[in-house]
Amino acid sequence: ETNPDGYAQSAPLNVASGLKGDLLIVTGSGETNTHIQIIEGLVDRLVELGIPFDYMVYPNRDHGLREGPGSVVHVRMLIARYLVEHLAPGARERR
Repeated sequence: ETNPDGYAQSAPLNVASGLKGDLLIVTGSGETNTHIQIIEGLVDRLVELGIPFDYMVYPNRDHGLREGPGSVVHVRMLIARYLVEHLAPGARERR
């Protein structure tokens, strides 16, 4: 909090228009580091700008996404599938 200008300049909402490539947003609805309202603001801005992205919210999970049976495995599989789809040789290119 000692650098408010730095926070403002680097806030995802303020740099959304410069995002390129594939974007996966994963969060828990109980996230306390970056509240869901901030993430939803970013999602709204990406939609407004026409920037493609994938978005997954895990209900009642916090920052670690560890609550609930199967959560850790599910999020790891989600990320692994995303990386294979978007980074593997011959992966589809998003426009």
